[in-house]
Amino acid sequence: MRKNKMVGSVSEQSGILGVVKEIVRQLCDGELTKEQGQLIIEHHNPFAKVIGMVSSVVERAREIMGRNFLGVDAVVRRFRVSVTDEIAKAFSVIPFAEEVLKAAKNDHILVADFGNSFLDIRDKVGRGLFYDQNWYDSYRWAREGEAPQWRLIRKDAVPDSFNKNWGEQQSLLQANEVVPRVRQMAYVIMLNYLENNERLFEHTWVRTLAVDSSGDHVLLGSIAKDGLDVSTGLTTAAAALSVSLPPGNPEPLIFERLNPCSS
Repeated sequence: MRKNKMVGSVSEQSGILGVVKEIVRQLCDGELTKEQGQLIIEHHNPFAKVIGMVSSVVERAREIMGRNFLGVDAVVRRFRVSVTDEIAKAFSVIPFAEEVLKAAKNDHILVADFGNSFLDIRDKVGRGLFYDQNWYDSYRWAREGEAPQWRLIRKDAVPDSFNKNWGEQQSLLQANEVVPRVRQMAYVIMLNYLENNERLFEHTWVRTLAVDSSGDHVLLGSIAKDGLDVSTGLTTAAAALSVSLPPGNPEPLIFERLNPCSS
C-alpha cells in the first residue's frame, strides 16, 4: 500500500495554489484516493479549507447568482477579515437547493455572513459610512454576533408591505421566509455597497426583527450622503418589510464531485 505523501511534499511556503496543485496531482496519480480525500474533509484537516474554497458546489452558486453572490473572497477583501477553520467549514457547502437559488437570483443576495456584530461591522468599514449616532450602542442586538453561515436576503422591500403595521406585514411572509436581524441587514447592505457600488433599499426604510426600548421595530435605510441610518418609530407608510430565506439542510461536500482529473 502506497503511503500518502501529502503533508511531506507540500512546503509551508508553497501557499494555497501549491496545496491545490499537490492535492490534484496526488489524486490524479493515484497517490490520494477519493476515500482519503473525503476523510480530509470530514476530519476538518487544514487542507479542507482549500478544498472547500474551490468546491464546485460553491462555484455553481456563484454562477447562478451572478452579481448577487457575495462570497468569502468579497468579505475578506471589503471587511479585512481572515478565514479561520470555523469559517472555512461553515462556507464549504451551500445550504440552499439549486432550484431555490435559481428562483431567488434576481431579487435576493446570497452572502457569506461571517457573523460580525452590528458594532463590529461599523468599526470594520469605518464610521464614515454610518450616520453619526450612538443611541443603539448599548443594545444587545447591536453588540451580539452570530455563527457564520450563508444567508439569502431579499435585496428590496417585500411587495405591498408599505402602509401596514407589523402584524399586517407578518401576514405577507411566505412559509419559508423570516425577518432578518439588524446586523444581518447592515452586513449585506454594506458589503454589497462596497463590492458592487449598489445602494440597497434606496429611498426605503425596512423593518427588522430588533426592537428599541419602546417596542418599536428597528429600521434600516440606504447608505445616503450621511451614511447608513438606523431609526425606529416611523409611520407605517414609510416602513416596508425586509425578509430572508432560512438555510436548509446542506448536503455534505463530496470529494468525488470535484472531478479535478476529468478532461
